[in-house]
Amino acid sequence: MSIQLLTLLSGLEEILTGEINGRGKLILDSCEAAIKKSQDLAKRIPKGKTYERVEKALQQVQFRWENVKKSGLEEWLKGGGDSNIPTRADASLTSLVDTARSAWRIACLVVNASAVASQVESAVAMASDHMADYCHFLEVKALRNMTLGCRSTLTINKYLEDFPGLVHFLYIDRSTHQLTSPTLLPDESGEVAQDLDNPASRTKALTVSRVWSMVEFARSHLSKGHLSLMWRDTTFNYAYFLWFEDSSSNPMKPGEFDDNVTETLPVPGVLCEDFYRALCIQAFPGMDPNRIRVYELFCVHLGLATSPCVLEHTRRLAATIWEVAGPIDANPADLL
Repeated sequence: MSIQLLTLLSGLEEILTGEINGRGKLILDSCEAAIKKSQDLAKRIPKGKTYERVEKALQQVQFRWENVKKSGLEEWLKGGGDSNIPTRADASLTSLVDTARSAWRIACLVVNASAVASQVESAVAMASDHMADYCHFLEVKALRNMTLGCRSTLTINKYLEDFPGLVHFLYIDRSTHQLTSPTLLPDESGEVAQDLDNPASRTKALTVSRVWSMVEFARSHLSKGHLSLMWRDTTFNYAYFLWFEDSSSNPMKPGEFDDNVTETLPVPGVLCEDFYRALCIQAFPGMDPNRIRVYELFCVHLGLATSPCVLEHTRRLAATIWEVAGPIDANPADLL
């Protein structure tokens, strides 16, 4: 099955890059044969959860392939394929490539999480050690740049003061993977501050480990298809939201995610594969994922904050964060 899916991907890449050389019909026939052969081979997998996941993934490939055939691609290839590929055909091909890659990963990269856990931990420790000096250099550089006086009338920490009860937030544009967040000052003493009425003490009480715990908890629910949630511990109230917008910043409502769909998605993040791009493909079938923007917002409030207060702050943050982060198409500051 691996060979068939790779054959399909190779043919699609040839069309997208324009390396056809009069072989348009031959490439299309090869792609169709590869899809059919993959489906035949999938029937040999023993019935069970793995079979259902592979079957679902190949059904998505077949669906995208039918869209490609209706996009005018064949007519363009019959004309020689010398001019630019039609926009609709290009979008359909790109969507099919993403789906075929996902199907290949599901069918051919079956990994036992418990078996590789120790290897992952070892790799993380090694990477942290190798990156320590580099990270320290960036931290020092960033702190020095903060003294340049840019945006003196509206800094991110000053912006935070406009939201009483809000201790910290993480705003992430997942289309570019750019993060905007207030400075989180570590408590060098390692003790949790007791005076939570003081803004500095509140920030110290929110340790880095708590922030990462919040992110991991939210991702565990995101992998199950939950796009918004709120929870609390003994000190803080946490909230997480993920939403979609089109290129004109209009909100887009995704369909319901069933278990089969969420199981075909990669692990939330971008290290192995862009989870958020894959989520767009599943949430809006038939649409070009490059035309969809994805945003995440984590909020940390004091434990006494009410749900209406959290929701109101969330709406305001999402609407006004551009005042601090800059416009959508702005480049991030160069720390070097």
